Amino acid sequence: MLLDCVNIALSPLIITWYYIKRKVFLTRKQFPCVLITGGSSGIGQSLAIEFSKCKYVKTLIIVGRNENRLKSTIELCQKNNPDKTEKKILYKCADVRNTADMKRYINEWNEQYHLDLVIANDETIDAGISVTTMDQHSTSYNITSKILFDVNVTGVTNTIAPAITMFQRRFEKDGASGHIAVVGSLSGYFATCDSCAYSGLYKTHFFRINTTKSMVRFLCEDLRPQLAKWNIDLTWIGPAFTGSNMCPTELNSHRLGFRTSEQAASIIRTSLEWNEECIDFPTHVFTLASLLGSMHPIFFSLFSDTNCSQEYADYNF
Repeated sequence: MLLDCVNIALSPLIITWYYIKRKVFLTRKQFPCVLITGGSSGIGQSLAIEFSKCKYVKTLIIVGRNENRLKSTIELCQKNNPDKTEKKILYKCADVRNTADMKRYINEWNEQYHLDLVIANDETIDAGISVTTMDQHSTSYNITSKILFDVNVTGVTNTIAPAITMFQRRFEKDGASGHIAVVGSLSGYFATCDSCAYSGLYKTHFFRINTTKSMVRFLCEDLRPQLAKWNIDLTWIGPAFTGSNMCPTELNSHRLGFRTSEQAASIIRTSLEWNEECIDFPTHVFTLASLLGSMHPIFFSLFSDTNCSQEYADYNF
C-alpha cells in the first residue's frame, strides 16, 4: 500500500518528465514498411487506413481472417492513399493461431519488403463460435476460453516472436532494428466481471478477455527492457472502450472514455512516431484503471457482485 501511494504521488512528475523528454530529446520515427494483423475491422482497420495516409509509408501489409473484410479495408486504404502510384498496399488472409504460417509469412515479407513496424492487433470474442452459444447457461466454457487465449495471447506471440528474431538478426548484421507494437486494452490493468461492453456478451466472457489482456501487458513489460539490447522498440497500446464490431459505437458511445476506432488510430500512430513505450488512453480512464489495479483484493471483495458469482455457478468448468 505504501508503494502504491508513492507511485500515485510520483506519477505526475514522471508524466511531466516524459513529455519534456519527447519534445526536447526525441525525433519522430518513420516506418516505410508496416505490418498490421487483425486489420479487417475495428482498430486494426482504422490503423491500416491511418498509415495509408502517411507519405513515408511505402509498403502496407494487412493480415486478417476474413477475406471479404480485408478487401474492403484495402479499398478504403487505396481511397485514402494520396500517392497511389508509390505505395504498395497488400493483404494476406491468414490465421494468427498458426505458428508455422505466421513465422513463414513474416520472414518472407521481411526479405521482400524489409519490415520496420509490426503491429500485433489480435483480438476476438467468438472466433468462429456463435455469440448465441455463449450465454450464461453455456457448458462450453473451456472451449470458448481456449479460443480466446489462442487468439488474444497465442496469436500475439505468434506475431511478435518471429518479428523479434528478425529484428535481432538485422541488428547483429548492420546495427539497424525495428519496432513492435501490441494492441491490448485498459482492461488488462484490473480484473472485473462487472462489464459486458463487447457486443453485449455476458460478464464472464468479458472477465476472460481481461485475463488475456493482462497476460499480454505483462509480456510486453517483461520483454521491453530485454529487447533494448538489440535496439528493438516495443510498445504496449491500451485503449479504453473503442468502437469496433465487439464494442459497437451505437451501444457504447456513452461509456467513460469512449473513442471511435478512427480517433484511437490517430492517437496510436502519432504516439508510435514519438516512440512511446506505453500508449494508454484516455488519461483519466488509464489513471482510474491503474488505481483499481493497485488495490488490495480485499477491496474488491467488499463490493463483490453476488449476481456475477451466481453466473459462475451455472458453468461447467
